[in-house]
Amino acid sequence: MREWGLKLRTITLDDRQVNIYDYGDFPYSKFSKISTVEKNHSKKYADCVCTFDIETTSYTAEECNVLGHDFGFMYVWQFCIEGVVCAGRTWAEYRTFIDTLKMFMSIGKRRLVVYVHNLSFEFQFMRNFFTVENAFATEKRNVVYAVMEDVEYRCSYRLSNMGLAKFLEKTKGVTFNKLDGSKFNYKLKRFPDTELSEYEWSYAVCDVLGLCEAIKSYLTEDNLCTIPITSTGFVRRDYREVCLPYDGYVREMRNMALEERIYVLCREASRGAIAGSNHINTDEELEEVDSHDIKSSYPYQMLTKYFPMSKFVKVKCDFGSDKFDRFVTGACCIIVWSCDDLILKRWEAIPYISKAKCRAIKGARCANGKVYSADRIGMCCTEIDLDIITRHYDFKNPRVSEIWIAQRGMLPVPFRQHLQEMFQIKTDLEDGDRYMYDKYKNKINASFGMMLTDILHSEIVYVPNSEEPFIEQKVENIPRALHKYYYNDSSFLSYQHGIWVLAHGRSDLVRGMDIVGRDLVQVDTDSVKNIGDYKAEFQKLNSSTVEIAESFDIKPYAYNKKGEKVYLGIWEHENLKGEEGREYTYKKFKSLGAKKYAYTGEDDKVHVTVSGLRKSSGSWFDANGGLKAFSNGVRVPPGVAGRTASTYVDMVGIKTINVEGHEVTLGANIAIKDVAYTLSMTGEWVMMILSGKIPDGDTAPGDGAFKGWLE
Repeated sequence: MREWGLKLRTITLDDRQVNIYDYGDFPYSKFSKISTVEKNHSKKYADCVCTFDIETTSYTAEECNVLGHDFGFMYVWQFCIEGVVCAGRTWAEYRTFIDTLKMFMSIGKRRLVVYVHNLSFEFQFMRNFFTVENAFATEKRNVVYAVMEDVEYRCSYRLSNMGLAKFLEKTKGVTFNKLDGSKFNYKLKRFPDTELSEYEWSYAVCDVLGLCEAIKSYLTEDNLCTIPITSTGFVRRDYREVCLPYDGYVREMRNMALEERIYVLCREASRGAIAGSNHINTDEELEEVDSHDIKSSYPYQMLTKYFPMSKFVKVKCDFGSDKFDRFVTGACCIIVWSCDDLILKRWEAIPYISKAKCRAIKGARCANGKVYSADRIGMCCTEIDLDIITRHYDFKNPRVSEIWIAQRGMLPVPFRQHLQEMFQIKTDLEDGDRYMYDKYKNKINASFGMMLTDILHSEIVYVPNSEEPFIEQKVENIPRALHKYYYNDSSFLSYQHGIWVLAHGRSDLVRGMDIVGRDLVQVDTDSVKNIGDYKAEFQKLNSSTVEIAESFDIKPYAYNKKGEKVYLGIWEHENLKGEEGREYTYKKFKSLGAKKYAYTGEDDKVHVTVSGLRKSSGSWFDANGGLKAFSNGVRVPPGVAGRTASTYVDMVGIKTINVEGHEVTLGANIAIKDVAYTLSMTGEWVMMILSGKIPDGDTAPGDGAFKGWLE
């Protein structure tokens, strides 16, 4: 048993001596007089910054079959309070430490707040060792905060919306940045009794020290009662403060309140951005590919486009009638409709209709998630979507089941003013304070994210001592929940507005897609990639955007330091590595489908953009054939791919096991292992790509047009 006051060890970090205490040496009395911060007498917290982290080891059943399945366990924990670090190797030690700290701090009368980066991970390991009083999750396994025995653990990943390394790098005042993970080597099997090297201690301790500094930086403008729980919370608070006091804002929002049926239809009509590739240019190594991006597309839509600004009412009319045409050209519409014999007008294109958004579909030809043709199809969409569909598809016998209309208008003045002001501040900071620049850039991006958040949330309920720890309880009484939302004093957003932001964004993207026609290669959200030179056409589009900019009461531009106008909504030619005046963006480019492409620049190095595949894997492709290796069926090995698989082990209770001669106590846990990534394309997508390679195949082919050729 150690004597009090002795340090566990001292390590050196960037020429600084850092003391690491254990639970028996920790100077608890130093924190016995921490003051209290409270809000309206309902929340009381100890006014100090605490952070927590663990490191774990994982085993597959093949490596150790003591449990008959994969498992993981904690082998070291780190806790930092106001820059003072305590560490230990077992949950029993952590319990002794946290209970003693709470006793010295008189936590029974208030809560201790502890930030954890990616709390969902730590919570899974902790929940069997502590009594969970409350846990809030936005989805199953996605824990935002949890209260365990008077300690409120909050997720700092949700607060920052950044990985820990990026969060520490981009936050002012942080001097302890995350150390090199490859040097730490997560693959090593470490146990609670493994002697750790100085680098291993440094790696572990840097995480909690740096996170403590980052949280303290955030608290220069907030305290533990007022700081939002998530990153969008900051933006919501800013908009709430400018919108709610504005004369008539609340009255107008409640006048637009959604009723149950239109709320359900709005959810159905809601659709994300367009992402896809043109089958005739897919799986081809293309040269001199260009890329044009819409500058700040969603903020531009919010500043300049129309939105539903009245209550939706149900009307009756036939598809194509004068009344119908008047509605779809002059009102915001939610339309439930169907048709027969639908077929894409230009087969060598990226179809607009998403298969996932069809409520009924029969005899369809689909690929890459998009609908090329269908014998019969039904969907719910906005008038903006319908306009795009009628311009890009032929169909017969259109029928309207329901149509709801609302008056068009621009978003409220205070909302648009605040958005434009943030864009001006961001522009002012472009060559200045990078921290503040990134902060306002993130706020602008989050402005749209908060708009499309569903106003009615399913409740995720935590069930302790269960093999199914999270249960989703959906909203049962929608009318009551809607009334509660609209008459909540803090509510200020209308869900339908976010739906129209996305629809307008898709419409603007389609304009760029139509410009390049069959030379289209890839699209994603606000970007069009193509072969051929279309700079003049995009510049013409920009001229019309600039021309109408002055017509708005709140201008969709800011002024840079030279006094020049910086416009939102214009198409910018992408330049790799910031090189100006390039004739094309990519030297070589190859796509395999939506959000799945690779390219080279002038250095001939492969760069990869694939969801779930580490960007640094480009060097593996360089060493294995370059872009030729970026092909269907190619397997990128574990470790290189940067892809992991997590197995949640929902044990009930606590168990002590022996692993390779080491005693390990574990409860619920997570097993993580590196897995390979295989580039893959579905059979229907391969067939579609092959159909585009048929000579003289410029017409819209059905299955029979290429079946014999494939055989």
